[in-house]
Amino acid sequence: MTWNLNLTDAPRDGSQILMATAKGERMITKWLQPTKHTPNGRFDGFPENANSLLAWCELPLHPHHMPPADLLPVSADAIPIIEDVGGGC
Repeated sequence: MTWNLNLTDAPRDGSQILMATAKGERMITKWLQPTKHTPNGRFDGFPENANSLLAWCELPLHPHHMPPADLLPVSADAIPIIEDVGGGC
């Protein structure tokens, strides 16, 4: 996970990111489009001109997330399935 200190680079497309505040808090948030109450838009859970925002990073993938088979060193269909494996007595 790499923290980005430039908040202007944070995605504004509605995708979720991890945001860190100056108070040491971290929360998952996303960009909310401008409304009549917040004409410049804002990150969900923070005021429009939040001075407490410090850094952001993309959410890491879940550990069980499998990359596409063409990106694996061995494709998923080439992995043998071994039946009846175990150390039974």
